[in-house]
Amino acid sequence: MENAVQNRRLNWLDVMKLLCILGVYCNHSSAGPHYMALFAYINGAFFFCSGYVASRHHARNFWQFARDKFVAIFWPYTTFALLTLAVRSRLTEVDLADFIKSFLYGSRSYCCSITFWFLPCLFVMTLYYYGISRAVKNKYGVLALCFALSCAVKILHEAPVLPWGLDMAARYLIYYALGDFLAQHGAALSKRARYAALVVGCTWAALTLRDAGELPQRLLGRPLPLAGQYLQQFVTTLSLICLLYTAAHALQNASLLARLGRSTVILCCCEEISEIVPPYLWQSAGFAPLQPVGWAAILYRLFGAALTCVCIVWPVNRFLPWMVKCPFPRKQNAPAGRAHET
Repeated sequence: MENAVQNRRLNWLDVMKLLCILGVYCNHSSAGPHYMALFAYINGAFFFCSGYVASRHHARNFWQFARDKFVAIFWPYTTFALLTLAVRSRLTEVDLADFIKSFLYGSRSYCCSITFWFLPCLFVMTLYYYGISRAVKNKYGVLALCFALSCAVKILHEAPVLPWGLDMAARYLIYYALGDFLAQHGAALSKRARYAALVVGCTWAALTLRDAGELPQRLLGRPLPLAGQYLQQFVTTLSLICLLYTAAHALQNASLLARLGRSTVILCCCEEISEIVPPYLWQSAGFAPLQPVGWAAILYRLFGAALTCVCIVWPVNRFLPWMVKCPFPRKQNAPAGRAHET
């Protein structure tokens, strides 16, 4: 894997982020057990992509780092929350007080919109990783500590209940750390080792899709114990990362996909709008509600994502870039982490 320390965009990474957000769109549908057995773990791949550029954003001290990350992440969190509120107010009923409370709470289980939890969770995760990577000097020690922390949270506190994803940030921390580790040290691995890992990962992903995630149980002849289920989830997440990484490299020369991948923060924040506007317009025209399932549900959600790109992503990038990046100048010249690199 390429070394991402260099200050240039990686087309394959942009494409992989696009594939991740499309996977999220399709997850929130009736896609069926085979699809969900693999793509239910798409969040780990998304955090892997974010971790891959973690070392690009250096800061002299923790407070500067936290401030820059806060502005870069919570600015679009706020602007698109207002856009979502405006759309909801026009098309559906809204409890304004509850919307404000869920906006401030920002948990996966209680947030103002279905995918918005990712942004405050990512902010907290960057702070966790900043502290760990500076407290532990050994690169393998950092990876091991992040893995241990993720396992502990998964086993002891799996429910996503804490504000700003304080629990979820620790649970997914290993994938963020793995992204940064491979960005800095992946090039040192032999090609044979890298290709072998990708082949094994893609093979497991294909088997997971084929058997709806039930292959280990079939081989054992009985349900997996809890520890085995956790291990299966971790391995499946890694296999999904391998699959998306391979697909992203194959598609990295598709410039349109790479450009859209640089706007994943917009796609992330507009998923709920893509869910409620097309059905509203469809039913307003006198048609019966659509309830697609399986592959039809996946195609329907991809169509909704395409409409979002045309009707929201392009206009925002062209005419309203301030919705994504805070337009107010900073007092210092140090660059902040850009929101579209999340």
